[in-house]
Amino acid sequence: MMAHHNTPNAGFSLIEVVIALGIFAFCIVAIVGLLPVGMNSVRSVSNENNAIHIASSIEGIWQVAPLGSTITMPNIITNLPVSTSQNSTYYFNEFGEPLTNSTGASLKMSYTTVNYTAAGTGNATTVNMAFSWPPGAGNPNNQTKREFSYTISK
Repeated sequence: MMAHHNTPNAGFSLIEVVIALGIFAFCIVAIVGLLPVGMNSVRSVSNENNAIHIASSIEGIWQVAPLGSTITMPNIITNLPVSTSQNSTYYFNEFGEPLTNSTGASLKMSYTTVNYTAAGTGNATTVNMAFSWPPGAGNPNNQTKREFSYTISK
């Protein structure tokens, strides 16, 4: 005669598996939904970092450039006059490299210089840089803006 062992069935029921898959799918959808927010934050921080780098590079070169010269910064901007009043717009890609127009740009810089004679200091120049991104936003309220201003006396 054969003996029967009463052991409970091991494993998961179909209902338990379906519930677990539903919870897993809900979590994946929530994570995928957060990806665009994270990517926009990374892009904005990258553009702000590029703006700070470009502004500090221009300021550093302005500190040592003689009045009346033209400065050239490899891989950033070329031929920025040091002594003449100027109002220009420059565009940069996501790596901070200059572009000739706004096509493919992720950062826009408005650059102005103002020359004046400061009392007791001789000639002085104020450099104003306003960075905004994204550069082609139709509504200015949708842009992030950072402004830098330097006054250099020579």
